[in-house]
Amino acid sequence: MPYIRFIKTDKKYRVYVTGKGGERRVYLVDDLVFDEAYEMTLGRTGGSLIVPDIIECKVVEVALRGIKEKVFVCGRKTINELRRIIRIRRV
Repeated sequence: MPYIRFIKTDKKYRVYVTGKGGERRVYLVDDLVFDEAYEMTLGRTGGSLIVPDIIECKVVEVALRGIKEKVFVCGRKTINELRRIIRIRRV
């Protein structure tokens, strides 16, 4: 199960993903969307969580009226669902 840690920096999130065998990937994204996670801890500037192996995590680029957002998604969401989520959070 991948361990995910994220830190809020200014307007972006720095996401650290530690997978099997200790491999580590770092992403800089605009928003986060999680469907399911275990042992989630949240603070004012970041947090951490564990995601089951069956849930796919990836970075998706979503376009909103000329603005492109990079979103770190863990779960099954369509592009339209992601657009709706981002619009709600922007208001």
